[in-house]
Amino acid sequence: MNSISKLAVFGSLLGLSLANPVNAAITLVSESFDYPDGNLAGNNTGTGFSDAWGSGNFTVLNGAAYSNPNSSTQNSTQNRSLNGFSETTFTLSLDYTVVANVEGSYDFHVVLLDDSGQTLFSLGNRNNQGSTGEFYVARLGTNSAGNAQSAYKLGGSETFSDTMTVDFSISGTSVTANLSSVAFPSMNTVLNRSDFAAAIDFTSGGTLRIEKSGLDGMQITTDNILITAVPEPSSSILMAMAGCTLLVRRRR
Repeated sequence: MNSISKLAVFGSLLGLSLANPVNAAITLVSESFDYPDGNLAGNNTGTGFSDAWGSGNFTVLNGAAYSNPNSSTQNSTQNRSLNGFSETTFTLSLDYTVVANVEGSYDFHVVLLDDSGQTLFSLGNRNNQGSTGEFYVARLGTNSAGNAQSAYKLGGSETFSDTMTVDFSISGTSVTANLSSVAFPSMNTVLNRSDFAAAIDFTSGGTLRIEKSGLDGMQITTDNILITAVPEPSSSILMAMAGCTLLVRRRR
């Protein structure tokens, strides 16, 4: 086979490698809450989980997790354990909808925790966030810590539906999070923290949590929680590129 033919073969291999779906985004975690209306506890479909939803007072309503506010369920935490994943660069996206808002209601959050129980990220409503009033807040870690949160001030009866997307890059105890909100572009920013107590790690698992505190009558749903990652270029791409480089060198 002459050099031109070899180069054509390697070019074809490279083209096939670039088109290989192996290099497309992979789903690490997916929860769409496609369950019958009723108690969330015990439901266990989705991707990337090691168990079912644990006990708690949240319900499923029309294919979404629902805050279920009433006099006996204003405070609740409900968890689902994740399978481990080694990726340190990944994307979290979720839908968050305030169906009915009540002035004076407090907190409802969707939270992502690593395998040691550290809170990496939370999204939700907080009352009296920094000053009197109610806010929609995206936050790294468990407190504001300077530039580690982005917030939008809400009106007392404001309702909305948002899709929040967060691109994470993790290096030990340092995390960068690039936020993108559909409903509130003013929240789009890059958050940084380098003061986590230990290295953020999902290798041995993690936790997806829904929690509420003093929720009063606020009705909130969350849905379509997704964690994805784009893998490194496949070995076939690297081999094809190396072959092309070798041929060029030989021809010289």
